[in-house]
Amino acid sequence: MNIVIIGSPTETKIIADEVERQTAQRCERMPLTTGVSESLQKNYWHLIIMAVNYENLATACTTLYTIKETNPESQVILISSNKDVELMSSALDTGVSHFLVQPVSTQVLLEKLSTEIKSIREDLGIKRILAIGAHPDDVEIGCGGTMMKHAAKGDEVHILTLTNGEQGGSINVRYKEASRAATYVNASLNMKNLKDTYITDGPETIKTIEEIIIKVKPDIIYTHSINDNHQDHRNTHLATMVAARSVQHVYSYLSPSCNINFRPLHFEHVEKYMDDKIELINFYQSQKTKVAYLADSLIRSTAEYWGRFSKYGIVEPFEVIRS
Repeated sequence: MNIVIIGSPTETKIIADEVERQTAQRCERMPLTTGVSESLQKNYWHLIIMAVNYENLATACTTLYTIKETNPESQVILISSNKDVELMSSALDTGVSHFLVQPVSTQVLLEKLSTEIKSIREDLGIKRILAIGAHPDDVEIGCGGTMMKHAAKGDEVHILTLTNGEQGGSINVRYKEASRAATYVNASLNMKNLKDTYITDGPETIKTIEEIIIKVKPDIIYTHSINDNHQDHRNTHLATMVAARSVQHVYSYLSPSCNINFRPLHFEHVEKYMDDKIELINFYQSQKTKVAYLADSLIRSTAEYWGRFSKYGIVEPFEVIRS
């Protein structure tokens, strides 16, 4: 979902910080200058928030008409320091969603933003996705293709990695690899520092996951399976079950350490995204050079094997926890 905030550097920072803190929604920022109209034309914006003061009234009026021409379906919230007649007329002509006159309280602003964001999400069918892994590369291996599929649909993808993966190599290297992979997916990365190979299913892990769930408000969660021989994976699953008790859609993905009790009932077709999944896993060169299960051929053949349970497609398999 594309949100842009237009105004002075101070105003845009204050508004963006509040929006991002309250909604986990990243925002673009633009100055309200004569060049903003050209900048707006380079992208489609679902929600445009414009903060206007006495000095930029004329630019604001011109920009509103540009928005109507280039982004006619965008929702616009206008925040003004005064009730200027020309500005109000422009707002009416261009179909501004909300016209708020300062001083407007943060609470009122956030209520308006929350209403608009919720409405836009529902109209577009945009989902928030949270993929949880114990170590860097876990979610890419288990559901990398599915994450790419969600991102291609316009869904917001968030990755939570509980450890720095220090048992597998340099923390700095592993963080850089995870960051590059997240950027490739267009996902936000939340990387925590629980102790690698010592993750428990207790309060510390539950709280770590809960904090991200509260922040992201996911519609769908992907996490480890209980049917996994790695203790970190099993305990991540158990902690997720507690932390995600109010999330409606929860699935467990396949990892190389899953055992024969892994029994998927949902198969996500990822034919179009297998090359992307291979690319994602290739970001983790520190691991690919050490383990056979990250070979390109094995990643592909695993997806082909599970495809026999779903019309012989190329799939990622998931156990259904809640759906």
